[in-house]
Amino acid sequence: MKHASPRTFLEHYHPLQLDTDMIRVIYGLDPDVELMRAVPRQSRWRDTRRPRYLTDQQRAQIEDHPELEEARRNLSQTRA
Repeated sequence: MKHASPRTFLEHYHPLQLDTDMIRVIYGLDPDVELMRAVPRQSRWRDTRRPRYLTDQQRAQIEDHPELEEARRNLSQTRA
């Protein structure tokens, strides 16, 4: 856009309150109004007491999960 600073873009083209599903509007689809209203509220429901890190036992349990092993196999086949 050749503006002197990114501030112009941030102030005029990139609103902080996203209330419109711009991608869907650009592609000529009906915007998902309910989804766009729910996005700003997500942080309100975050539990600040939630566990943020796994214990060693939980980590080992996840490492052996069949879905994770299958995803790793698929990834290695894709990369090969």
